Amino acid sequence: MRDWLHEQCGLPPRMFPWDGREWTPPGTCFEPTTMMIGSMVAGAGSSIMGGIGQQRALSAQAESARYQAQVAENNRKIAEQNARYAMMAGAGNAQAQDFQTRAQLGQATVAQAAGGLDVGSGSPVEVRSSIHQLGRLKTLQEIQNAELQSYGYKAQGTGFGAQADLARMQADAAESAKGPALLGTILGTAASVGGKWAMFKNPYFGSAGGGTVF
Repeated sequence: MRDWLHEQCGLPPRMFPWDGREWTPPGTCFEPTTMMIGSMVAGAGSSIMGGIGQQRALSAQAESARYQAQVAENNRKIAEQNARYAMMAGAGNAQAQDFQTRAQLGQATVAQAAGGLDVGSGSPVEVRSSIHQLGRLKTLQEIQNAELQSYGYKAQGTGFGAQADLARMQADAAESAKGPALLGTILGTAASVGGKWAMFKNPYFGSAGGGTVF
């Protein structure tokens, strides 16, 4: 096998010590240093473009995480509002139940008096007491239902808040990774170019005075 510096370039050919055959490359003969530099530039350009692509991917990832964080934050606020509305609705229902109980007590008293009963003692008092206790139980049930519903909304809000915090952390992590990723691309490209150049300058594989084609 013969290297690039052969008679087509106007220079004497060189033979590889491990192969006695000569090889004539097709097409136009190029100076090996120029070819090596072009190859290294092309490789470096490809690596840099890959690094830029990675930067864009991280930016998109951060933007998506920020959007998810905003959605979760909005859901958290809505859940907290629903919790407050549930308590307000429960308080209104409890008050309405109290009014209804008082009306029933008044109606019972009037009915007992109209029937000639002693409304201040005996069974008439017990009847009104039962009406009051039943009405109070219904009022407490309205309050309890409102508290349970409000607690459910608050729990949802806490979950949405945790999602928002996690998404913000992911966005920060993606943004923080952009610098090290770019630096790694630059260092990796430099190491690759340096390694290729060192191999090219090694006399065993060929030098600027006589590059070898494998």
